[in-house]
Amino acid sequence: MQEKAKPYLVPMLRRQPIVHHRRAQTVLSAWVTMMTMVAEHVYRDKIAIPQCDRDFLRAHRKPPKHWRIWIGAHANQAFPLITHNVLEFAEEGVEVPNRARADGQNTHSTTICIGEHLLFHAMSSIPAYNLVRRWEPPAQFRAYLDQIWPVRDTVIGWPPQFALNDAGLELLADDFLNRANRFLRALDAKSAA
Repeated sequence: MQEKAKPYLVPMLRRQPIVHHRRAQTVLSAWVTMMTMVAEHVYRDKIAIPQCDRDFLRAHRKPPKHWRIWIGAHANQAFPLITHNVLEFAEEGVEVPNRARADGQNTHSTTICIGEHLLFHAMSSIPAYNLVRRWEPPAQFRAYLDQIWPVRDTVIGWPPQFALNDAGLELLADDFLNRANRFLRALDAKSAA
């Protein structure tokens, strides 16, 4: 996967113009998925990606369908290179007392800054797939990011016109976590009523 990604990653790291068709988006998405799976082990208390996702990536060389991935540029000064937020969700439609949660972390939102300006944002969840599927980057930054997984039919050009600064990176990294926690609090209030 590393070798297949190099023809796309190297120009991006050098901030050289390149376009990403469907194949490039798939290859980059597989590489980001692999990197996210490895990176989450830096935080032993935040491992949320299930073994079935790792097996799928190994067998198919692409992310599972419940993953979403974006690329963009960063102007990082002090923001961490990797931010890995995790949550616990029960299977959608299953009632679980005291927060609709599972026994372990199974949902993640990961923001990765590479080199001087390359940014990836990945998220996945099997039980909360519909939440992940409906999530969109914060409105003020949508023009800063391009979705590469699921693959888009449109060609994606690089480099982008805009880059996220530290405040934008923090907002992006925490947005899904904050929205999901509001959703869980609403479920708590509903079940308590």
